[in-house]
Amino acid sequence: MADPRRAAVYVIRIWQEPSHLVPPGEWRGSLRPIDGSQSLLFKSAEELWRHLTGEATSPAGSTEADPDLINWCKGESA
Repeated sequence: MADPRRAAVYVIRIWQEPSHLVPPGEWRGSLRPIDGSQSLLFKSAEELWRHLTGEATSPAGSTEADPDLINWCKGESA
């Protein structure tokens, strides 16, 4: 029998910050897990994807993305 699908739920906020250097502005975003853990900020869609897939690392070298989500994105079960 196939493993049940796993899901992770986030609130993603995207906004445009005005900029005189880069008109009309630069896009920014935040990724907040609904479990209340710390939000992650990002400056591009690529950076968001790195967080979701576990390619982003903190200065200490630990993955910032949810390990269960990483495994789910890779098609692996826990």
